[in-house]
Amino acid sequence: MKQHNPDISIIIVSYNSWEFLDLTLFSVSKAIEDISAEVIVVDNASSINIVDRVRQSYPFVITVGNNENLGFSKANNIGLKMAKGKIAVLVNPDIIVGEDTFKVVLNHFDQDPVAGGIGLRMINGEGNYLKESMRGLPTPFASFCKITGLVSLFPKSKQIARYYHGDLDETQNQKVDVLAGAFLAQRRDDNGEFELLDEQYFMYGEDIDLSYCLMNKFGSNHFLGAAPIIHFKGKSTVASKEIYQYFYQSMWIFHRKYFFKKTFFLVNALIWVAINGIQVLKTAMLELPVRTAKNKTFRPSRILLISHDEKLKDKLGETYHPAEIFISEKIDESQMSDMIVFDMGSISLKDIITGIVKNGTGAYAYASPDGKYMIENSLVGGKGQVVYF
Repeated sequence: MKQHNPDISIIIVSYNSWEFLDLTLFSVSKAIEDISAEVIVVDNASSINIVDRVRQSYPFVITVGNNENLGFSKANNIGLKMAKGKIAVLVNPDIIVGEDTFKVVLNHFDQDPVAGGIGLRMINGEGNYLKESMRGLPTPFASFCKITGLVSLFPKSKQIARYYHGDLDETQNQKVDVLAGAFLAQRRDDNGEFELLDEQYFMYGEDIDLSYCLMNKFGSNHFLGAAPIIHFKGKSTVASKEIYQYFYQSMWIFHRKYFFKKTFFLVNALIWVAINGIQVLKTAMLELPVRTAKNKTFRPSRILLISHDEKLKDKLGETYHPAEIFISEKIDESQMSDMIVFDMGSISLKDIITGIVKNGTGAYAYASPDGKYMIENSLVGGKGQVVYF
């Protein structure tokens, strides 16, 4: 792994959730072993000392510790301004990439000189495709279809479902309008600069704005459906009044910036009412009592461990007693199980991702390389939960 004049700069903004960041950095470290790269972690004043943990576990990483939570845009801009690579990639702190992920990105940029941004197909911890991986430009009509729920009624319509490109095959490479900020690569422009994020957005919406700027500057954004990654999604955020405000007001910021002057004033008024009305409704729902589902705790009776580490098998046996634990070095379709545990310390990361895509949606867990904990998927803990051994 070289650090001089890197081909690629990987920028990760962290906020709490060390275990998720740990798995992200481990996967990133494996993916840059044979390429010239630098990794920059910008921490937004986590309540735990993320910077020290990163320095101890991954000494090759460049770290920046902010004294306050500056938000996603400002923190990523700190990394983009520091970056020395020809290509910069924004990566969320709850992503697992394959060993060849960044090679694929670099090769695609080399092959297509008009590709401004590149994004990848994302699946969550249980293997479901995340439709925000590729999106259409949120024009007033596209936004109206999303806000009113028409997208859900006509999920494959080219016109109505354009917000999520519902008519496109997510397993294929495509030219799209908007890429997800959870994994978004860009090249330097003719002036040698990276496109910065608009700091009006604290969080949410900035990736839409960035994608639009990259598309206008270079000509197109590319979604690589044949190169999936895992995105646990949303571990640094919990539903709150502030989160809803950031999310819904980002829609209005984008509309006001690009479409307000081109749109009939009554349509502008309707969009404003819709955005703020839904925000108020969502915020009010936070005050409602939450019903706890019965039998929510997931207790598998048969667990398939993809590993060659017998010690990890013993740990699982203790944690999930009296479940039966089976160990294999690959997913055996004939071996029925309630949960599949991938040992990230002994199995190829690409094989893990490929195995999930092939096996389909299910209960999966991801054991840390040091064998101290694992992350169960969204079937179990909503957005993934940490289980310590």
